[in-house]
Amino acid sequence: MTTPERTPTPIDTIAEAWVDTVADLDPIVATYIGRFEHNHRFADYSPAGVAAGADAARRALADLSVAEVTDAVDAVTKEDLSRTLELELELHDAQWPLRDLNVIASPAQDIRSVFDLMPTETIEDWSTVSARMSALPEAVAGYAQTLREGLSRGVVPARRQVTEVLGQIARYTSDNGFFASFVAEAAP
Repeated sequence: MTTPERTPTPIDTIAEAWVDTVADLDPIVATYIGRFEHNHRFADYSPAGVAAGADAARRALADLSVAEVTDAVDAVTKEDLSRTLELELELHDAQWPLRDLNVIASPAQDIRSVFDLMPTETIEDWSTVSARMSALPEAVAGYAQTLREGLSRGVVPARRQVTEVLGQIARYTSDNGFFASFVAEAAP
């Protein structure tokens, strides 16, 4: 039995637009969800990029708050997306991005691990990988700028997390680390 195709509602449109916004603002998330049009770049991890993300979440939440629920699917979508956006804004208001550094799931790991999900079968794939790698210095500089902003405000990650992430980065960038091994795969 097939289900009839759903006619998109205003809430569906807001939700789809939010996915597009997230993909644009955070190309790593786009890669994780199989949207490869942004594979050549990273998010803007700078304070301005962090603020742009919060502004986008506020706009989406405002749009969602006035959208009328038309059915059960809308009710679930509105509830779930509202909670997601509210959490995003709570984290922003708590200055979480200013101290988002840990050994498991922070931009320090995401910037490295996204390469695991990128296609590498063709020359074009490797060209995209190369473009993203070329964007690494700017991404890392923006991230460092945000962490420095946290330092200036006294909003800091735990010292042990900093020490351990420095060790991870040293391993990623060593002569036989992840990046050296990964790009060696591109050699003819």
